[in-house]
Amino acid sequence: MQLEKQIQVCFDLFPELFQSRWEVLDFLFCRYGTGYEWENGEWVSVEEKYKHVSVTLPNDGKAKPNTAFAEQEVQKEFQRYKKDFGDFHDQYKGLGLDELAEQYSDEGLMKKAKSFVLDRRPYLSFSPLWEEASPLLNLPNDIQPDWLEGAKEIISLMQKANEVEFSEKYRDREIWIKARENNNKLIEGICLP
Repeated sequence: MQLEKQIQVCFDLFPELFQSRWEVLDFLFCRYGTGYEWENGEWVSVEEKYKHVSVTLPNDGKAKPNTAFAEQEVQKEFQRYKKDFGDFHDQYKGLGLDELAEQYSDEGLMKKAKSFVLDRRPYLSFSPLWEEASPLLNLPNDIQPDWLEGAKEIISLMQKANEVEFSEKYRDREIWIKARENNNKLIEGICLP
């Protein structure tokens, strides 16, 4: 299956797992034990029910995430924020702290909800690569051109992730820093066909 179609299959069948392109690329190229294998230069599912799924790509030929699912998640998160923090707006406004009050207005809470849902893992936690099993480190000689471009894309995204600093408060910060360092060493050694 072509890479873009495989990405669209992930978006369509598993919108709760894949809300951005890089999450699908991470799944396809970095994780191991996912039920896929290299076959004729393409990374394909070993499960028959996923091998022949019919998908339609948008007119531009690029896979698109299921935005309806993300919008539902944003609404859920907004309602949670409104319940937990909604009364802060009036309290801060009453104290003359207008700038702080705006953060807790409906618009401010919606902005926070969108950020939480849509930017939940921005370039921070690519799956740790494993030399013996990660597809990205075991590209076949007969890799199809679109899959090779996908490999280049995920490498580029992983390199771009180096520009993002982990907050001191980030949970498991040290683990992800070590994983990133390990990934960097491994992707330096990739020889693309």
